[in-house]
Amino acid sequence: VRPVAGLQIDARGGAAGLDEGIGQDMQFGSAGAAYEFTSRAGASLLLGARAMAYEVGSQNGDGYARAIAPIVDLSVPIGNALRAFGSNSPRLVSRSLGDLAETNPFVQDRPDVAPDVLRADARAGVELVAGGLSLRGFALFVDAPTYLFYQRAPDGRYVQVYDSIRMQGLGLEASVVLPSGISLDAVVTARETELTEGGGEIPFVAPFTARGGLQVPFSRGRLSATLYREGKRPVNTTDSVDGVTLLSADARFDVTSQISVLLQADRLAGAVEEWPGYPLAGTAVRGGVRVTL
Repeated sequence: VRPVAGLQIDARGGAAGLDEGIGQDMQFGSAGAAYEFTSRAGASLLLGARAMAYEVGSQNGDGYARAIAPIVDLSVPIGNALRAFGSNSPRLVSRSLGDLAETNPFVQDRPDVAPDVLRADARAGVELVAGGLSLRGFALFVDAPTYLFYQRAPDGRYVQVYDSIRMQGLGLEASVVLPSGISLDAVVTARETELTEGGGEIPFVAPFTARGGLQVPFSRGRLSATLYREGKRPVNTTDSVDGVTLLSADARFDVTSQISVLLQADRLAGAVEEWPGYPLAGTAVRGGVRVTL
């Protein structure tokens, strides 16, 4: 094994102070370093560590987390078309008030803003690539001392909760590109979720998710469609709510090499009530023009 000139160093951080109406101060930061090694047989290994921390002080209470976790990215070829892989990508997932409103606009007043601390976000499996076909099967594991989820409040709205969680499961990804240029892809994930301190499943996080996509190119653009499905989601230790199904489509037509007409249609079919008690509107269609200079 020979070292490659591939030392990777990263650092990021931030701070936010919200006005006295919410009364919150938050600081977060992370730093990591990793080195990549390769072998003449084509195997590669990225190995390192990342330190992460945040601290929040607010009217709703204080919170903090500290974590140091390994960075791993291993790839080992098995023949010409098959490879084994394993990875862990620890990181902070920061968000703003706007991000919170987009995820769930039905929260109670004075939401807290804090990052998820993913101490482990690991996958291991095998991948097959042969011509236009790609298959990827893997096991997954997530461990977070701080993770955002939502619980239903008595008034019908939702409250934010930051708590420690774990997830483990299996996933399958597949894609194929036909000689005509038509492409299909699908992703299926089955997982178990756990609140590591209080017990039970993570509320409103579906154990089963699936997504399928189709893209059809033509001489002056393309058409595409996506179908997304979430299975039943737990509310607490005894109750669950129906899953979410969503069909959307979009199209692009190139008028010239610099001007394109875009059309997007969301919620063409399916029952959509991501947050129970607040059904989404019906089909929404948007269009526009893109000019490339």
